[in-house]
Amino acid sequence: MWMQILLAGGFKVVGQKFFSQWEETFRDANPGGFYESVFRRGLLNDSPQFPSNSAIKIFPPGLARTPIDRIDYVIATVRDVREFVRSRERFWAMEDAAAAASKIPEAARRKRPVRHNLALEWWQHNMLLLLDSRARRYPIKWIAYDSTVHNAGLVVSSTFQWLGAENVNVTAGVRAVEQAHRTQQVLFNAPFTADDAGIPNFPVELCREFYQHVRSRRPFSDDFVHELMQADSTLGDSFGPVSVE
Repeated sequence: MWMQILLAGGFKVVGQKFFSQWEETFRDANPGGFYESVFRRGLLNDSPQFPSNSAIKIFPPGLARTPIDRIDYVIATVRDVREFVRSRERFWAMEDAAAAASKIPEAARRKRPVRHNLALEWWQHNMLLLLDSRARRYPIKWIAYDSTVHNAGLVVSSTFQWLGAENVNVTAGVRAVEQAHRTQQVLFNAPFTADDAGIPNFPVELCREFYQHVRSRRPFSDDFVHELMQADSTLGDSFGPVSVE
């Protein structure tokens, strides 16, 4: 969604609306487009230089391997863990249906990404981003997905101002937030347990507290980060692939 906002607001977006055969499969889930590129896995020193006001979608592992001098600002958009899990499960179902209907070429099917436990993916990606941003101290703005949807005017205008970009169109950026495109919406009192996550002792409550920090724009205190790191250490090497059968 934020790539669509930035594009509408006048930023130069690096990436295509639908980058791969698999993304075409998800058109109904995100008709506005994903705007991904090969750089979603990170920039290197010898990666192309991009014009000012360029926006590049990079996943947390890719950002962590991107040299600090290639990072100007980071918008970290976060979903509630329950919403993230349900959304990705829907994507998996769409992948499976497309593959079963032979809508995806065999070569593309063979390249299907490895599937990991989704709750743990949410946890590890957000932990990686939190610790990397604290260690390398690049400018980062944490934004809750539902806050953008329900309060687009304030969130988009404040973010554009934070970026310090010139000649951007806040009104067009706000208009790009289409609630009709939102396919998942979690009630914040909806049950979600370690059993739902599929991992014994998964830190569900810390996930909720993490997201509430983002929603309320509370800074991550050293004590809270320490608590997160302690929980992370108990998860060990659980971040393995799950069955796709």
